Amino acid sequence: RQHMVPDTYSRLKDGRYLVRSLYFDTADFQAYTERNHGLFGRIKLRIRTYCDQAGESPVIVAEIKSKKGNLMEKYGSLVPYSRYLQFLQSNSWQSPADPVLNEFERLIRVRMLQPQLLVQYWREGYRCRQSSDLRITLDHNVHSARAKEVFPGDLLLKPHRPRYITLEIKTPARKEPAWLQALVRQHGLRIS
Repeated sequence: RQHMVPDTYSRLKDGRYLVRSLYFDTADFQAYTERNHGLFGRIKLRIRTYCDQAGESPVIVAEIKSKKGNLMEKYGSLVPYSRYLQFLQSNSWQSPADPVLNEFERLIRVRMLQPQLLVQYWREGYRCRQSSDLRITLDHNVHSARAKEVFPGDLLLKPHRPRYITLEIKTPARKEPAWLQALVRQHGLRIS
């Protein structure tokens, strides 16, 4: 607490905010397998939102995450909910000027990806007092279900390790402050 403060989203939402992500994968779950084996050069595609109902025009983000060794890169584009619904039908964002959406479409075609898994949790986020580049998140109540869309009507979420919290440290490569390096060593944390 001496080094971190709640991030903007956590402050606005009384400490925790909902995160819901629809992950794309092959029929035999190649992306999931690559992640579990820690393979170099893996890529994840997801649609993310911050609510659990369609309601009135929820924020929708199409994201591409790539991991090469310890380096993770994430690219995203905000899309209107109506365009997300069109994408579900056609696998096309119809946004020729947006490089992230174009690459998202290309990867879906080349890798033959389909929406497979919905993951939802409550996130508690913090940012470093000295640098906005460093973030730490704690994800509570992680649940998942097989799904083909972000807001399926017949959703039955299953809990993952109900008494556990997922800790993530997000920082630019090789720019971890000394206090954070000491905590990682002290607690034996590992990079995944």
